[in-house]
Amino acid sequence: MLFLEDHKNNLLTYYPNGELRSESCIIPGQYRIGYDLAVINLHMAVVSSGGNPPTKIHFLHMNTARLHQMINLQDLCYSLSYHKGLIICCTHDKGIKQYDTSQKQNNMRILPTAPKDVNETYVTSNEKSIFHSNWRNNSVVCHDFSGQVQWTYSDSLLKKPYGITLDSYSNIYVAGSESNNVVVISNDGKQAKQLIGPSDGILNPRAVCFQKTKNALLVANYDGVAFLFKV
Repeated sequence: MLFLEDHKNNLLTYYPNGELRSESCIIPGQYRIGYDLAVINLHMAVVSSGGNPPTKIHFLHMNTARLHQMINLQDLCYSLSYHKGLIICCTHDKGIKQYDTSQKQNNMRILPTAPKDVNETYVTSNEKSIFHSNWRNNSVVCHDFSGQVQWTYSDSLLKKPYGITLDSYSNIYVAGSESNNVVVISNDGKQAKQLIGPSDGILNPRAVCFQKTKNALLVANYDGVAFLFKV
């Protein structure tokens, strides 16, 4: 299991039993890199810096945190999602950007219908859609890649949503930092239920990751405590 230590320049690897396997420094000398992480393949991940310079995303070798490549997005980058060559990121004040790693020119575009102020919000994606959780209005919004809104979910069940992830059926799992739960939303946005909550140890959850090969959900609280649930 791979963890990015929030704004502390560290990439942590753990065994499935929770034992620390390795700790690697991201670009020694540059403190406060590390807001979100997206896995590219078995060997590579991309990380963002959040509200701290530089305005770049960093491609790293997962085992060593050795830098492979940097891409300048010309804006501070927060949450990241990667799917089949496309990196989607929430920026400081320029909305949700899409970066196509397969193109050398005209490879950056802004999702036209997303709000501009999306700092500290989260995204995930699949073949057809981009899913955006926004703590400012307690919503989860599904866009297609042209920017058209497909559906919006908002309910008192989910308060101040942060981390967001998908399972193999594109059901959406969202961390409710203020409702102290993880809510699962159907892929059409029409149904939702609380999956886990305070009685399961969930307190101010911020990050979630669904492990599709094992049907397991990784949830990390703001205080650094993480849980792995069989779903």
